[in-house]
Amino acid sequence: MNRFVCIMLFSLLQLCADAQGWREHDHHKAEYYKTSFEVFYGGKPLKDANASTFKVLENGYAKDAFRVYYRGRLLKDANASAFKAIRHGYAKDAFRVYYHGKHIKDANASTFKLLKEGYSKDSFRVFYRGELVKGANASTFKVDGHGYAKDNFRAFYKGKCISK
Repeated sequence: MNRFVCIMLFSLLQLCADAQGWREHDHHKAEYYKTSFEVFYGGKPLKDANASTFKVLENGYAKDAFRVYYRGRLLKDANASAFKAIRHGYAKDAFRVYYHGKHIKDANASTFKLLKEGYSKDSFRVFYRGELVKGANASTFKVDGHGYAKDNFRAFYKGKCISK
């Protein structure tokens, strides 16, 4: 009987966790809405959005054939034909990288890759949640977990250098 209760409790907790993840993941998808001729975000029309080519991506991103949006806001310089949402708020096109809709200055889109725990890098730089990690060596940078990371010379915690 005790084992049965544990299994049922675990199953219930798993269902709750899955439901919570679904709500968080799809929250911004639900904010977008389109008819045959118009596109809306949060009940407000998206000016100039093309309803026939409009696609909702992930993490608040969406695009049509010509424009890219983040949470209903136009990303002016984004290239719609090459734009894709990556994960965890990151997205990129052929030339630029974005974190929660904000352009990450100096990030190289062609070599950009997502690491773990908010860290990402390109061939030359390391970023934490879209911000440059000063002093980090991209070629030797490794994420260890729980916010900690290191390169061959320094240790970092949540994007800040913690060693001298």
